[in-house]
Amino acid sequence: MIHMRPQTEGNYVEYEAEGKLTEEEHERVFTELKDRIHQYGTIRLLVVLPEFPSIEASAVNDRLRFAKEHLNSIDKYALVTDSKTASAAVTLYDKLAKTDFQTFSPDGLEQARAWVKE
Repeated sequence: MIHMRPQTEGNYVEYEAEGKLTEEEHERVFTELKDRIHQYGTIRLLVVLPEFPSIEASAVNDRLRFAKEHLNSIDKYALVTDSKTASAAVTLYDKLAKTDFQTFSPDGLEQARAWVKE
């Protein structure tokens, strides 16, 4: 499950994801993000992952397509997690895109928000 958190405002978008993410959830989130990108030009994104979520196989292609088309429209991307897998993925994305990625531990949520918004 993934949901937009109430801290979302303007071009700052915050989500929390846990458990298994479905293709329908990915489509909903991608639509929300594309709408914000269209409205503001770029966005700043924070995602809270208490644990690394599993993803339906059919959603992987959607995720890759979204990344290819819109990753450079994300100015900053903070991932709040204690998952080593997710942190490694962020390190890889940071090398491949002009987006500024950073990971934070769960107790660093407020620091992550401040970093994304600066």
